[in-house]
Amino acid sequence: HRAVAALLGKVNTAGKLETWGNSSLARGPFRDSPKLGASVHSTQTTAVGTADTSTSDSFLFSPATVPRSMISLQPPWTTVFHGERVNLTCSGFHFYAPEKIKWYRWYSGKQHPSETPGNTLEVRDSGQYGCQAPGSLPSRPVRLLFSTASFILQAPHSVFEGDELVLRCRKRGREKLTAVRYLWNRKVISDSNKSLDLLISQARLNNSGCYQCVGSLENKHVLRTSLTNIRIQELFSRPKLKVTDSQPTEGNSVNLSCKTQLPLERPDVRLRFVFFRDHGVILSNWSASPELQVTAIWREDSGSYWCGAVTSDIHKRSLPLQIDVQRIPVSGVFLETQPQGDPVLEGEILVLVCSVAEGTGNTTFSWHREDTRESLGQKSQRSQRAELEI
Repeated sequence: HRAVAALLGKVNTAGKLETWGNSSLARGPFRDSPKLGASVHSTQTTAVGTADTSTSDSFLFSPATVPRSMISLQPPWTTVFHGERVNLTCSGFHFYAPEKIKWYRWYSGKQHPSETPGNTLEVRDSGQYGCQAPGSLPSRPVRLLFSTASFILQAPHSVFEGDELVLRCRKRGREKLTAVRYLWNRKVISDSNKSLDLLISQARLNNSGCYQCVGSLENKHVLRTSLTNIRIQELFSRPKLKVTDSQPTEGNSVNLSCKTQLPLERPDVRLRFVFFRDHGVILSNWSASPELQVTAIWREDSGSYWCGAVTSDIHKRSLPLQIDVQRIPVSGVFLETQPQGDPVLEGEILVLVCSVAEGTGNTTFSWHREDTRESLGQKSQRSQRAELEI
């Protein structure tokens, strides 16, 4: 008797990508609207940083990128009273004490360089200052104001999202303030007679804006500072998910990359990454690696993918990326017998081998006798070859 094999392509409902972890992680850290950090008032989780924050000076997540020199201030304010002094410290990530630091001051539209044997510089004049430590890129300029006003609002030079932000009202002279009020975009966000400071424990990007301090004296006289524009700096950019092939063929490997940027001033930030598929399927544990390899992807793995990047208190997720896995139809059906050639005697074992030249995914193999409609057997498996023993 002769046997004929019939083949049917069938979409698999099992064999999904290996997943692990708690699916609640897909929902928890990544909400569309970031939570405001703890602060004096829920609308005022402010942030500081009047420095330029252009993304052209950021770098793709890579430890090999040259970092930027950073200037720190002591006291930490960019506005102080005339006659006071500010100590600038230049920090480089490969700085050694005996090395010289290049300092720059800008006035009259020109840059005036100088060098110091250490990494500190005492200044008493208003202007823009910059530095460059050996092995690092030049710092962003810091604008200092030695004010002759009697009432000032003090803010730090630079604060990144997630950092603590402190603003301070100061009055020159003996007469003390009895109360201070802080305004953000002309809205009152703090009113206190106990503290002259405004503390925001974790600054967020939406805390950028225009700030002003209003102080009350014992004689009921009211003082107002000038308006101060404050902009928080982004700690890292929104991740972008990239894939080696958005329309891969079944069975092939696919590499996913979660791309983000760190500012050159903060190359020491430790990011962790995670990858998801739609409906909160977790494809990886939290990891320091922004890469994920799917060794074999199948038709049922088609869907929307996204990734997340986090620090200890900043969470960001990428936009979704659609991956459509392509299936190769079954073709080139071939039947052979084992043993081959010689007639099979009654009572001996006959193996019918059904194979296909092409075809991916789960395939259903069925064997039939030519002279009847009787089915000899059926197997469904992710393979291009199946055997039936008679």
